[in-house]
Amino acid sequence: MDNVTNIESIERAISELYNGSTEQRSLANQWLIQVQLSPDAWKFCWKLLDFEKAFEVQFFGACTLYVKISKFWGELNSDSEENHEIIEQLRLKLFDIVVKYSQSNGLKAVAGRLTVAFSSFILHSVTNIWKTAIDEIFANLATFQNETMNRLFLEILTSLPEELNNGSFMNRVDVISVLRQHSDRIFNLLSTLLNSSDNQFGATQALKCFSSWITISLPLQQIAPTVVEIFKFLFDITTFDAAVETLCNIFSHGEVSTYKNTIYEFFFPKLDELFSLIVSAQQNNDSDTCHGLTRIITTLADSSISIIKSCAASGEEARIQRVAKFLELVLQCSRMPGFYPIDEQSSDMPFTFWYNLQDEIWNLSAQERTPEVMSFFQGYYFQLVDVILVKTVLPPKKVMDTWGSDEMEGSRCYRQDVGDVVMYMYNVLHTQLLKHICERLSTFLQNTDTSIQYIEAALFLLRSVADAVDLEETTYIPAVFELLPRLPQEDCLIQQSLFVISSFAEWLSNHPDILYPLKALLIRGLIAKETALPASLALKEILREHQHCAHEYAEDVLQAIFEVFQANSVGVREQNRLASCAALIIAVLPFDDARRCADTVLSPKFLEFQVAASSPNKYALAVNVLNIFSGFFYFLNVYTSEELPHSPKNGELVIELVSKLLPSLKVALETHQAREEIVQATCTLFKRAIRSSLNDFSALFSDTTSLIIQLYPVKPHASVLDLSSQLLTLMVSDEGNYREMAQRTFCEICSYSLKLFEGTIDPDIAEAFMSFLGLLVRRSTDLFLTINNKTLMEAAIFCASAKESGTVKQACFFLTNFISAPHRLNSPNHPVRQAVGEYGRRLVNVMIGGIAGNSPRIVVDSFAEVITALNKYEITLHSAWLKAACEEYDLVDKAIFASRILREKNNRRRIAEIVQEYTLKWRGLMSTEYGRQTAMLALS
Repeated sequence: MDNVTNIESIERAISELYNGSTEQRSLANQWLIQVQLSPDAWKFCWKLLDFEKAFEVQFFGACTLYVKISKFWGELNSDSEENHEIIEQLRLKLFDIVVKYSQSNGLKAVAGRLTVAFSSFILHSVTNIWKTAIDEIFANLATFQNETMNRLFLEILTSLPEELNNGSFMNRVDVISVLRQHSDRIFNLLSTLLNSSDNQFGATQALKCFSSWITISLPLQQIAPTVVEIFKFLFDITTFDAAVETLCNIFSHGEVSTYKNTIYEFFFPKLDELFSLIVSAQQNNDSDTCHGLTRIITTLADSSISIIKSCAASGEEARIQRVAKFLELVLQCSRMPGFYPIDEQSSDMPFTFWYNLQDEIWNLSAQERTPEVMSFFQGYYFQLVDVILVKTVLPPKKVMDTWGSDEMEGSRCYRQDVGDVVMYMYNVLHTQLLKHICERLSTFLQNTDTSIQYIEAALFLLRSVADAVDLEETTYIPAVFELLPRLPQEDCLIQQSLFVISSFAEWLSNHPDILYPLKALLIRGLIAKETALPASLALKEILREHQHCAHEYAEDVLQAIFEVFQANSVGVREQNRLASCAALIIAVLPFDDARRCADTVLSPKFLEFQVAASSPNKYALAVNVLNIFSGFFYFLNVYTSEELPHSPKNGELVIELVSKLLPSLKVALETHQAREEIVQATCTLFKRAIRSSLNDFSALFSDTTSLIIQLYPVKPHASVLDLSSQLLTLMVSDEGNYREMAQRTFCEICSYSLKLFEGTIDPDIAEAFMSFLGLLVRRSTDLFLTINNKTLMEAAIFCASAKESGTVKQACFFLTNFISAPHRLNSPNHPVRQAVGEYGRRLVNVMIGGIAGNSPRIVVDSFAEVITALNKYEITLHSAWLKAACEEYDLVDKAIFASRILREKNNRRRIAEIVQEYTLKWRGLMSTEYGRQTAMLALS
C-alpha cells in the first residue's frame, strides 16, 4: 500500500467505491479495508471527518474510527501509564466530534457511527481508565438543558449494552458488572421519562434505551410498573414499533419466567387492552399492527405457560377467568382475516404456544388432571380447531392462479404447520377431535351454500390426524370413507379425498371391507391429470399395506394404468409410481395372468421406448421409460406376506420382459451415444432385474455381459462397475457353465479400467473399481488367477493415496480382502500373495504417510484394517516394511509406533486405537478438544 495516509488517495478510492465499475468497486473496497487496518488510521480518520469533506468521506472516517476503537484498542496499550494521557486526549477529541456531528442537520448516519464509537470507547475504558464515564453522563443529563445534547447522551446510554453484546471484550465480565451497578439508575431515569407528559428526549428513544438495558439486567419486580406504562405507547402509531420491540424483548428474556407472580399481577390485567387493540386492527385490516400485537401476545404467552397451567388447576374462579381471557386472546391472534401469506403473515405465530401448552397439560399431576381442568383446556382446543379450519380454507382456483411461486410455497408450508398442530391436538382431545372434524364436515355438506373450499379444508384436517388414530377406531372413520364417493365431483375435493385414503392406508389394511367401495374413486383419480398425484400415492400406500388382497381389484386398476400409459395423460413421476403399483398387483397373480397383465399394461411403454430408442431428439423420453421399467422390476418381488394366494414365477416374467426390451435398449445406447443418463438408467434397470429374478437371470448372462463389455469402453461409468460386480457375483455362484464367461468379463473390465489409470481417472470410477475388486476377491479369488495382480496392486496403492475419502476407503476394502485371499484358500504360492510381497512396502509407505497427514483423517481407520490384515497374514514381511517406512518420515515416536503395532498382531480394535492416537500426534491435534472428540467419533 502506497502512503496510506494520503487523504486524496483515500477520497479517490471512496469515490470509486460508490461510483466506479464493478471491478473498481471490488478493488477499492479491498484497499479501503487495508487502510482501516493500518495503524496510521488513528491519525488520518480525523482528517476525513472534516466538515468540508463529502458525506461518503465523512462516513468512512466515522466507520474507521469505530473499527479502530472496537477492534484495535490494544494498539493504544491502555495498561501503560504513559499512554493514559494519549487515551484521555482521544476521549476529549472523540466527544467533541460526536457533539458537533449530533448538532448538524443531514449527517445523522455519521453521527450514529460516532456515537457507537464513543460507546465502544466507554466500554473499553470504564473498568480501568475512565471509571466515572457513566456517572459523568448522568451529570451531563442533569446539567444540559439542550434537547439535542440530552438526546445524544440517551443515545450513548442506549448503545452501551448493544455494543457490549455485539463486540468482543477481553474483560467482558468486569464490564457487565460495572453496567449492572448503574442499571437501577438507568431504569429510574427511563421510568421518569416514559411517565413524563413532556418528554423532550422522545418516547421512542427512551423505549429503545429501555429495551437495550434489559439485556444487561432484568429486575422485573422493580420495573414492572414502568413496563405496564409501556403498553400505552401501543396506542400511538409513532411509538408502536418501539413499544413492540421493547415488550417482546422483556417477555422473551431468559429470566422472565421466574417472575410468575409479577407477570400475573401486572401484565395479565393488560389483556383486555390487547384484545381490543387486536380486534380493532383486524377489523381495519391493519396487518402490520396485528403482526406486532401478535408478537407481544405470543411472546408473553410462551413465557406464561406454567402460570396458565397452575391458574387453571387452582380452582379459583378469578384466576380461571383471567386464564380464559388469555387463551381467548391467543385464539384471536389466529383469527386474522384473509389468506396466508397474501393478506396476513402472523396467524401461525401462536402455533408454538399451543404445542408447548399441550406438553404442560400432558405433564399435569394426577391431582391436577381433574375432569374440570381437562374440560377447560379441551374447550379452547376445540375452538382452535374451528379457527384453523377457517384459516386452512384456500381461495378459489382463479385467485390461486394469480399467486406466485413464493406465495404458493408459503401457503403449502402454512398448511403443513396447521396439520402438525392438529395432529398434536389429538393428545389432548383424542377421538373427540375426530368427532369434531366429522361434525364440521357433515355440517358443510348439509349446507348447500357452503363453499367447497370449506369441505376441502375439513378433509385436510382429517388426514392430518391419520397417524394418531387408533387402528381399531370404527366409530367415525368408516362414516367418512362411506361419504367420500358421494362428495361433489370437484378436482380439489377428489384430490383431498385421495390424500385422505393415502393417509389412512394402514387403517384400511385392517378394515378391507371399507376399501373395496373406494375403488371407483381411486380409478377415476388415476386417469385425470389433476388428481393423478394423490391417486397414485393413495394406490401405492394401499398396495404396500394390503397387497395380499390386490387380486380382488387387479383387473380394473391395471386397466386404468394401461389407459394412463397409452394416453400419456399424467406426469413422469406419476407414471413411475403407477408402474410400481402395477408390479405390486401383478406380483400376487398366477403366472399366466401375471404375464398377460404385464404384457398388456407395459405394451404402450415398449412401443414408446422403441420410438425413443431410435430418435436422437427423444433422449429424455428414453431415460424416463427406462426408469419406469426399473420401478416395475423393483416392486415385482416386494411381497413377503404368507397370505398370498399364489406364488408366481416372477423371475421368469422379468427375464421375458428384459429380453423383449433388449433389442431396443441396444439401439438406444447406440443412437444416444451412450450418454451418461442412458448408461445409468440402463444399469439401474439391470440391477433391479437381477434382484427380482436372481438365479433365473442366468438366461440373460450372455447378453448382459456382452452389453457390459461393449458399453464400458465407450462410456466408463461407476454404475457399469456396480452392475458388473452384482452380475459376476451371481455368475460365479452358479454351478452351470458360466465361470468362463465370468472370467472373460472380469478380465475385460480390469484391462480397460487399468488403462484409465494411465491417465487422469475419474475419482468416482476409481472408487467403483476398487469396490468391484473388493467384492469379487472376497467372493471368488479364482477370478484373479488370470489377471495381472501386480498391476491391480499398483492401482490400489494409487487409490489408497488419493485425496477422496471414498476412493481410499474402497481401496483399503479391496486390499484387506486381497491380502487375506491366499490364506483363506490355503494357497501360499497364489499369484495374489506374490503381488502383495512385491508391492507391500510401497503400500505401507503410503499408509504411514496417510496416517501422518497426507490423507483425510476420516480414512485412517481403513488403513488400520489393512495393517491388521498384514499383521495377521504377512507378519514377517510387514515387520520389515513398517520399520523401513517409519524411517522414511520425520515423525516423533515412530519406532514406538511400529513396535506397538507389531505387538498387537491381529487385534483390530487396539490397532485402530493406536493408529488414531498417532495420527493425532503427528498432525498436531493430540491435546486439542477437536482432536479428542473427532477421534472418539471415528472409533465409534
